Amino acid sequence: MKTVTLPLALPGILYALSILFVINLGTFAVPAMLGLPVGISVLGTEIREAISRYPGDYNFASALSMVTLGMCIVMVMIQRRLILPREFITVTGRGYRPV
Repeated sequence: MKTVTLPLALPGILYALSILFVINLGTFAVPAMLGLPVGISVLGTEIREAISRYPGDYNFASALSMVTLGMCIVMVMIQRRLILPREFITVTGRGYRPV
């Protein structure tokens, strides 16, 4: 399993983890409903709070957004570093030529 199955499944697992990571970074509804009433904030709710104040602090909100973007870029770089050095070949059965 360690020599065949896991190496073949690694690209799919890494892509799924990176997509889930990016989706969770952008999630706003659940942390806002559960965390804000009790004073717990996450990155997404901090961005919203910075924009919704009067006057809106757009510089701070964009700086927090760049932190989110940086985390996504690091995740993609890690994923590429793990997958690119490897070579994947699809092996099929005998030749088939449609008529």
